[in-house]
Amino acid sequence: MGVRRWLSMTGLVAAAVTVSVAAGGVASAAPYPGPNGTRDVHGYIEQAYVNRYGGTSGALGGPLTNEIATPTRPGAFNAFANGSIYWSPGTGAWKVDGAIAGGWGTVGWEAGPLGFPIADEHQLPGGWWQPFEFGKMMYSPSTGSQAVHGQFFNLYAADGNEHGWLGYPTSNEAPLVRGGVLQDYQHGIMYISPDSRGAHTVAGAILGVWGSIGYERGTYGYPRTDELRNSNGDYYQNFVGGTIVWYSSGGSLLLQDSVDCTDPYYDQADFQNFYATWGDRFGDVYDLDSNHDGIACN
Repeated sequence: MGVRRWLSMTGLVAAAVTVSVAAGGVASAAPYPGPNGTRDVHGYIEQAYVNRYGGTSGALGGPLTNEIATPTRPGAFNAFANGSIYWSPGTGAWKVDGAIAGGWGTVGWEAGPLGFPIADEHQLPGGWWQPFEFGKMMYSPSTGSQAVHGQFFNLYAADGNEHGWLGYPTSNEAPLVRGGVLQDYQHGIMYISPDSRGAHTVAGAILGVWGSIGYERGTYGYPRTDELRNSNGDYYQNFVGGTIVWYSSGGSLLLQDSVDCTDPYYDQADFQNFYATWGDRFGDVYDLDSNHDGIACN
């Protein structure tokens, strides 16, 4: 695993462009035996290969290529029998292999949203992860290898990463309508869109109710907050077009109103004492529960 995709198409040796200065400015290269003959490994990549990963007798095995320049960003890599070592000026030289290498490849290698690796992979309860410049790859046998980055990376960390209630990611990011993006996790889905006010998670019973009215394509649109809980023990979540409430005693309520705190009929609806998002008569929706205590307009 870990061999760049074009190597298998063009021939290992023909595709290998030696870079004598990229990996540490060392012009000389040491030959190492590999499955397809002797190949040159040098500079910082050679230092990592020998000192950190055990050379030809280590987990990577022998080299498949000479050093190859990365095509879109300054850097280089060598492919080995069981993985690759990637180097860039700002990140150093690190191994990428196995399922994590495969997943990283699906999102564009170093040219994708994650950039270059910045450390080795680490074992987790039930899986592995590896940090990259702009996010990380997560892997478990049941969920596969998925990238987490951007605002989803920050929200996932705030929720406890794989130790949190979301569990492992089960997909990479996927585009949605009106500029939105989602990422699936074992126990919920993260969403972000231009009108979401950041990344938010939708899960459990509220996700089921929201799904029954069309998810982000329905009249409620995208989430505006994470799931909240009021003093009665009921759960609610604000969306662009309304609020979904899930009562602690069971059952749900869909709130879609056109009033705000100055409306003379505000007190006629008991639920407006507890729940949060209402649209004005021009279709704008804003959060009446600014301190997130579950009580609107206080």
